[in-house]
Amino acid sequence: MEGLLEVALKLVRDIMLPLRQVLEGALEPVLTAGDEAVGVGELAGVLAGDEAALELAGVLMTKSTIDPCDDLEVELIDSEEELIQKYGELVKVPYNLKKQSVHLWNKVIMLQQENSDFSIRTAEEVSFAANGITGTGMKAFDGVLQSNIMLKTLNLSGNPIVDEGVKCLCDILVNNNGIQKLQLNSTDLGDEGAENIADALKQNRTITTIDLGGNNIHAKGVTAIAEALKDNSVITFLELGYNPMGPDGVKALSEVLKFHGNIETVKLGWCQIGAKGAEFIADMLKYNTTIRVLDLRANGLRNEGASCLARSLKVVNEALSSLDLGFNEIRDDGAFAIAQALKANEDVTVTSLNLASNFLTKFGQSALTDARDHVYEMSEKEINIFF
Repeated sequence: MEGLLEVALKLVRDIMLPLRQVLEGALEPVLTAGDEAVGVGELAGVLAGDEAALELAGVLMTKSTIDPCDDLEVELIDSEEELIQKYGELVKVPYNLKKQSVHLWNKVIMLQQENSDFSIRTAEEVSFAANGITGTGMKAFDGVLQSNIMLKTLNLSGNPIVDEGVKCLCDILVNNNGIQKLQLNSTDLGDEGAENIADALKQNRTITTIDLGGNNIHAKGVTAIAEALKDNSVITFLELGYNPMGPDGVKALSEVLKFHGNIETVKLGWCQIGAKGAEFIADMLKYNTTIRVLDLRANGLRNEGASCLARSLKVVNEALSSLDLGFNEIRDDGAFAIAQALKANEDVTVTSLNLASNFLTKFGQSALTDARDHVYEMSEKEINIFF
């Protein structure tokens, strides 16, 4: 059995838990060790930003100098002072110990007691979200993550990595064969950063999920991402929400998704595409055979955009099952158009339609409810419609 102190050190140093997590602890579990999921919201780190990144990179490149202590007996502790008093000198963890260290120490002990086969080397998900990491911190991982094939999910959301950090990240992605899920929400990418990511995606063939939301990406950057998807059949989940791409950006994306790529989920909420952009999406849906989930919330579609999408719903589409049109200022006329489209298509595959937070009266809602009932009577297919 691996020494408990060795396990503690590796958890603290090798698996990146010493980094502060998403603010206010709103965090899903980010560490998976075999079948043992570790939620680290309570194990918030004691270092953050570039300092932590540099420290971590150094540890990843060299083995720990701490000798295993298989015969050492340890116990649960109650305070930071007790941890330092009992084990501080022996462990010599190069961090300023805080209360979170107590939680981490106790978690290590409990995991080791529950599962003697527990191995931190099987960790697949880590989060650096909202840690203040900049381009300097990203440079620390150059040459480190390229060869890591265990890491499947990398979350850098909320870090101002900007141009310098993005270029370093792209060099990593080109050579990394393990990362499957990349989260870069709100990292100040801009159009130039999006273009760099697009170039990396042309060569990377392991990433299946990518989140580029909230990065001030305009039509230019989205066009570059779209071009990268032409010959990429690996990516299935694309988040581009909260980027002001406008009609031109969604046009470029739609032209590619008509006949290329293998995208199953597209999130384009809050992208300022308007009714004109809805025309491009509607045309794309007539030909696309892979998109199952489409999020178009808060794009100012109004009745004109809803009517465009309704026309595409009349055409047989064997893939689309979820359509989110919430917050789009759609009124009864738009609802009537969608209701008629659902009735006209006997082979409709949509099972979830969200029209919440629009301007529908009881007449528009009634038309949609009637259409839902008609579809069920004719084909026994159920459509969940949300107002």
